[in-house]
Formats: sequence, structure tokens, C-alpha cells
Amino acid sequence: MQRWASTAAVSSTSIAMPSASVVDAPCTCTTPTSSDTCASLRTTCNEVNSCRKKRADEGRSDGGIAPRVLAKHKARRRSRRAEDEASGGRDETMSKTTGVAVAAAAVVAGAVFLYHQPKIADASKQVVARVQAASMRPIVLKASNGVKVHVVPVGASVVQLWVPDREGNVTDVVLGFDDFQAYVDGRSPYMGSVVGRCANRIGHATFQLGGRTYALSANDGKHALHGGREGFDKKTWRVDALVTTTEGESVTLSYISEDGEEGYPGRLHAKVTYRLQNCSEPGQAELRVEFEATTTEATPVNLVQHSYFNLKGQGRGDVLSHTVQLEADQYTPVDEELIPTGEIHDVEGTPLDFREEKVLGKQLIQVPGGFDHNFVIRGEMGKLRPAATVKEQKTGRKLEVWTNVPGLQFYTGNFLDGTLCGKEDMTYHRHAGLCLETQGFPNAINLRQFPNVVVRPGEVYRHTVVYKFSTF
Repeated sequence: MQRWASTAAVSSTSIAMPSASVVDAPCTCTTPTSSDTCASLRTTCNEVNSCRKKRADEGRSDGGIAPRVLAKHKARRRSRRAEDEASGGRDETMSKTTGVAVAAAAVVAGAVFLYHQPKIADASKQVVARVQAASMRPIVLKASNGVKVHVVPVGASVVQLWVPDREGNVTDVVLGFDDFQAYVDGRSPYMGSVVGRCANRIGHATFQLGGRTYALSANDGKHALHGGREGFDKKTWRVDALVTTTEGESVTLSYISEDGEEGYPGRLHAKVTYRLQNCSEPGQAELRVEFEATTTEATPVNLVQHSYFNLKGQGRGDVLSHTVQLEADQYTPVDEELIPTGEIHDVEGTPLDFREEKVLGKQLIQVPGGFDHNFVIRGEMGKLRPAATVKEQKTGRKLEVWTNVPGLQFYTGNFLDGTLCGKEDMTYHRHAGLCLETQGFPNAINLRQFPNVVVRPGEVYRHTVVYKFSTF
């Protein structure tokens, strides 16, 4: 097997990465091979070194929050303790009760940031400082055949998804970050996160409902995208339940979006449940995602799971060799700013015709900007039905997507430009992953001919998407 390594670490059994403690270590091929292959591997090795140097320059430790942030929190705690001592101290019973509550929540909820804690004067700020780092710790769901899913409360994000190939080798197939602070500071382009309150684009960041006009946060030029500047992907969700049964494991997270947040009306209580099912076959895996939401006022709701998939394995190049089939005869065309026109066109005779299995790279040649289109899933809305199938020939991995909602946004990572350092210090270039976002139609709140996205008091929003993995 061809291997590459830095002078700091050489593996005799697998492709060796430069030592994590070494920055800018020279990359050398460790077995004879063609110059082209060696050059390609050296490029990857150099990119890993570049990511590590960038992280070191930012003052970040492996997979954690920047030390300067933690130092700031510690300084605040010291300052608060000094103030407490000067004023005779706060009520000890309250302090102990708060500490016990936080500790209990950390055990039960994976040490999450309890934004629902009662406001206890300035002590709430200390709670934020103490548990912010812990809120990044993943909740791990495991299936009986070795499949694993890692979820963090920030954005209710799927940060790892390990599934086997045809040889039984288990690999992480979703893009993301080891440094979980990337999920809250704007670096992550929604990788693995739940986006909302209303996913996708709303034209001119405004809509009318109930005789009123609502202005939203414009974060995509003059339009609103994925809930606004601080959408659900950047919020810390509360962990409500961790359940293990003979059928599998699940975690339920919730977030309360207050009335007026990002300009949306009504207090919205959103929930998402990730269920990892036990499968009888070694190469199978099923991750079921169930959304629910209720509101105090009429409001648009469109919650979406925004994972980037690469069935070769995250960081293992692009997805151009993947084959794609979409259960869609129609799509919703957009204008030059990617806002739907309100029309529905047939895919027949266009590069968007994925009714039969197509090699993605060949289709992308006809769409230079890449795919970022909403497809109309055939079948009865509200019933669980197939939406997409993706295959990767070399590994033999196959992904089927099922859902009960009307649309699927097929996005091919067009805006990944090589500046993001992802997991394992891999650089994410254009088309490093693809997204299969099951959803309500974009801008549906302004285009009433599209399926309804408004949820009213007394109603329950429900959206299910199932990711079925297998091999061929």
C-alpha cells in the first residue's frame, strides 16, 4: 500500500499522518510509487500541515475551544469570586443548588449548556462560562454492528457518522470539525447542523402573515438564509432524553426560539430526535431523524438536517465519482440570486434529470456553478417515501434517503474553497461533500402556490428523514 508520512511519524501498516504535535513537518513517500501518486499524497500531507499551522496560529488546541476563550472564562470566574467575597458572598444554598443542577444536567444531558436554567442574577453568567466548553462534548449513539453517530448540542449537529464499506471497514462519512467552536463562530457552513427556524432562502428577508409584514435578518445579501445570522445551527440545544432499547439508541434535543428571534413571530418549541436503529446485516445502518415543533403564533417553520456526505469518507477527496438518483420529476427554478421564481418545471431534457442513476461529475460538467436546487419529490406529501439514492463504487457504500416532506435541496458543496480545515486536519475543497436536505420549498412563505410552511397555534409541525446505509 502506498503510504506518506512526515519525518515525525511513519506507519508500517497504514497511511501515516504527520504527528499531531508537529507543525510543518516535511512530507515524504515511504514506499516506491509513481511520481504523480506521490505528488498527490504529498499535497494532502502538506494541506494537513497547513491546517495544523493555522490552528496553532489561532491558539487552538486539538479539537477544543481556543485557550484564550477558556482563559477569559477563568478570569471572569476569579473576578466574580472576588466580588462575592467583598460583598459577604451569595447565598450558599442557592450556589450549591445551582452547582448540583448543572452537574446533574452534565451527566444526564452530556454536559450541555442549560440555556433554560432560571435566571439567578449574575450567577447565570458563571454557569455559561463553566459549561460552554462541556456543551461541545458529543453524545455517541451506537448500533450493534459497530455503526456510530456523534451528536453535539450546538446546532443539534451530527459531527461524526461511522458506517462500514463492503469489506467491513468503518469510516466517518460526514464532513465537520474537530474544533467544535467552528459550529458557533460562523466558520462551519451548517455542516451536520439543524437549520431553522425556516431553512433555505426567504426572498428580500421579508414576508407577510396575518396582515402584518415581518422583516428578518438578511444574511445572504438582501435575503434571509437558513434562519438568519444566528439561526438554530448556532444555538445550544437542550438534551431532553437519551434512550437505549433492543431496537437501538436515540437522543432527543430541544430548543425554544423566542418570539421575535431573527424577526420571526411566535415562541417556537422545536425538537429533534436522532434514532440509530440496530440492523441485522453487518453492512447496514439506519439513522432516523424526527422533527417536531409547536408555536404560540402563526409562523413559517422549515427544519432541516444539513449534513455533508462523502461515501468515500470525509476528507477523502471529492464526490464527483458518486452516482446519484433522485425521485423527482420536477424542480423549482430560481433567479440569479437563487430565489425561486414560483414556477415548477419538468427535469426532463435538463441536466437536473436524475430520475435514473447518473455519475455526478458528468452532470456537473453541464452545470458549472454546481447543483443547489430544490427538487419536487414524487409521491404523497406527508407519507414516508424514497427521495434519493447515492452510491460510491470503490467502497460499495450506498445511501438511501426517505422523507415525508415535499422537497429536497440537492447541494454539491459549491462554496467549499479549500480554506476550511476539517476533521483530521483535512482541507475541504469544492465538491468535498454533497447535501440531501429534505425540506419545505424555499421562499414558500412568499409563494402561496407552494406547499404550506406556516404552523399555527394548536398545530404540530412534523418532518421525518431516514438515512439508510447499505453496501453493494
